[in-house]
Amino acid sequence: MDRWLWRVVSSAAELAGTAIVVAVLVSARVVAWHPDSAVGEWVHGASGRIAVVAGITGLAIVAVARSPLGRLSGAHLNPAVTIGFGLQGMVAPFELVAYPIAQIGGAVFGAVAAREAWGASADLPHVVRGVTQPDDGWTTSAVLGGEVLTTAVLLLVAFAVLSRHSTLRSASFVVPGALVAAVCIFAQRTGAGFNPARVLGPDVSAGRFPEIGTYLVAPLLGACLASAVWRVLVRRNVLTPKLDHHPRYPCFFRHCRLHPPHR
Repeated sequence: MDRWLWRVVSSAAELAGTAIVVAVLVSARVVAWHPDSAVGEWVHGASGRIAVVAGITGLAIVAVARSPLGRLSGAHLNPAVTIGFGLQGMVAPFELVAYPIAQIGGAVFGAVAAREAWGASADLPHVVRGVTQPDDGWTTSAVLGGEVLTTAVLLLVAFAVLSRHSTLRSASFVVPGALVAAVCIFAQRTGAGFNPARVLGPDVSAGRFPEIGTYLVAPLLGACLASAVWRVLVRRNVLTPKLDHHPRYPCFFRHCRLHPPHR
């Protein structure tokens, strides 16, 4: 595939993949929290419902990552992930701009589509169209610190599994699994954003922007922290910035260490 055609198509795939994940997230909230949902009959308490939402969303990320969309674009689905790989020298300036724009656009589209599909159910308490907000007892600085550190850990997990041939094939399961665990732990504390696009899409759909500055800045700081830790302490090359590498979908990213290489 021509390099520029790949850039356009992969950005479009990134938009579509992010839209799917955000639409599933909002839908999972409706399923988990709707008073008439069967989930309430066998899951009790907020923690259980959050685990259901996190699990469904995690499965959606796995499905997107292993689909043609994800295998083409790399399934970053998150500006912080794109920037994290960019700081490793693996994402060119074009993608550093195009991917976040595509991710945010996809998140807005996915949130709006879910709202149209579910109607008033998407505005129920605890659903609120997928809007992310912290616990009332957490200060802005505490939310910022929690989001920065957790995003950094998630990216370090991604770097680790994508830096060894022995773990490469498990990346599309391990990374979403780590995200699911992080959401279960932090959703009732910091709100578990970890992703500026995933936060901004539902916020735009709902017209509500709680702690938006924190949720936009913290994941980007987390990406910088993860990259610094990786370069200073680990010093191992990441093989590919693609969450699921398949030989039928060549890695055209910069310094990709899988064949065929970037051309």
